[in-house]
Order: sequence, then structure tokens, then C-alpha cells
Amino acid sequence: MIFKQLNITGPDAQKFLQGQVTCDVKKIAPGDHSWGAHCNLKGRIIANFKLHCESTETYSLALPESMIEVLQTSLQKYAVFSKVDLSITDKSIEQSTLELIQQRVAIILPETQEKFTPQAIGFEKIGGVSFDKGCYTGQEIIARVHYRGKTKTVFRVGSAKGACRPGDPIYAGAKPCGEVINSAAAGATTACSVIIQTDVLTQSLTIHSRPFVLQP
Repeated sequence: MIFKQLNITGPDAQKFLQGQVTCDVKKIAPGDHSWGAHCNLKGRIIANFKLHCESTETYSLALPESMIEVLQTSLQKYAVFSKVDLSITDKSIEQSTLELIQQRVAIILPETQEKFTPQAIGFEKIGGVSFDKGCYTGQEIIARVHYRGKTKTVFRVGSAKGACRPGDPIYAGAKPCGEVINSAAAGATTACSVIIQTDVLTQSLTIHSRPFVLQP
């Protein structure tokens, strides 16, 4: 997976990001980083990223090349009210999709854009969501899901026989019950991160009519 960087710079950079992303930007010290996401008003992830802080006026967001213009366009709508500049760097970074899956980090791609809340992909478990930072776009829905507690789906990883792609459906018998988020070749199988319904976790699952096995 190829990542690029979206730079957010200017006197209002920290304040602007604090009102637009799920992580607590004020707690990220210069030289440090955090996973974060930018959501729509319904709390669904438009794009997620690793946010790096250089100073309170300079931040960079690393995310898939296929998503960077999507994120820039969405943030730019709000940036007109702040003293910030948004720019994309030419430098590309190769990120191992298999390592991300093994680390249980889900990355939103065009196939899964605006489908899931941060909790649906387990983002709060890797520090990508703050529930006490105050308001940001989508925060009301995200907080409601958090305090409600129970959800009908969970984020898991597993292995499939044969190739599969982000957005591919998962079946329990004839019933669609989940979706692939990320996938990568792993020897003779394909490693996948998925969203799966909680009521099928112990059932036999398939992707493209081939076995799919969840990890514990």
C-alpha cells in the first residue's frame, strides 16, 4: 500500500485539526504521532491516517495515496474558516498491508469510505479515538455508539483461501454477514481485516465461496 502525506500548516493548525479528527491533537507532543480519522456528520470514516506533529503549527497526515485527495477535499471545506494551508507532498511511503493487518490496524480505502464508524474498525483500541476531547465533526454519533456499548458487528482478522479485495462480502451460508476492509497475500492464503456480525462468529464463513477463518 502506497502512503502519501497531507500537510496541515499555519497558526490555527492544531485548533483546526482538533475540531476535525477523532484523536486528541492537543495531547500529541512535537515529534510524536497518533492514529486518527476524519468522519462525516453521521460518524462514518471518510479517511483515517497516522497523524504526525512537528509543532502546534505543523502536522502531517500519512494515508493511502488513493484517499489523500478525498481527505484534502473534505478538510478544505472547513479550512476556509481557519488560518491553515493544506498541501500534499510528492514523497511516497510504502506501507506493508500485511503488517497493518497483523497489527490489527484497519485502513479505509475507496471501497469502504463512509461505511463504518471508528469503533466498527476497532480504532479506539489503538488510540485513534478520544471520548473526552470535546466536539469534532461526527463526534455526537461516535460518542452515542461508545456509550451505548453493545454493537451488532466487531472488527476481526482472519485468513481466506484464494484472493479477495476490500469491500468483498463475507457469508455465513447464504447470509451476507460481513465485509473485507484490507487484504494481503500471506503465503498460500490471504490475510484479511474484516467487519463481521457478532451472531456468526462461531459459524463457517466464506468469501467467494471459499473458506474464511477468523483468528481468536
